[in-house]
Amino acid sequence: MMYLILTLFVGLCALAWYQKLKKLEDTKKKSFLWKTGFTLILLSVIFASIITVNHQSFNYYMLPSRAWEFLFGALLGVKLDQINSNENKKYSELIFLRSQKNNLIINKIIEQFYDESKGLFLADRYVQGTCPSCGAKHQYGDN
Repeated sequence: MMYLILTLFVGLCALAWYQKLKKLEDTKKKSFLWKTGFTLILLSVIFASIITVNHQSFNYYMLPSRAWEFLFGALLGVKLDQINSNENKKYSELIFLRSQKNNLIINKIIEQFYDESKGLFLADRYVQGTCPSCGAKHQYGDN
């Protein structure tokens, strides 16, 4: 019974939310969507906490109805990545250029194993041979 009441309540809230969203301008819509999403997550977590204490078996049936939280979290992660990507690039370049200027980054030629049949450079874990330190045979390069 409680599940049906919750579903009806969420449906009515979604209808009211959609009516309000239609009236807003484009610039205010984004802000409204994010504020609404955070509010829904907060209410959902509070509701789940209350249900967990009072009706533990009900949690099993609530999982599919709370899947939107994962979706919103994923969207939030993508959005935060988009927001910070330019700033991260700027600071990464700044750190690199300062390090290069202070001679903290050096260029040197190294030898690397190459698999001609696959056309790939090999990571140390794929190379076996004799250890140059102790002389043990059949050792991997990353040991």
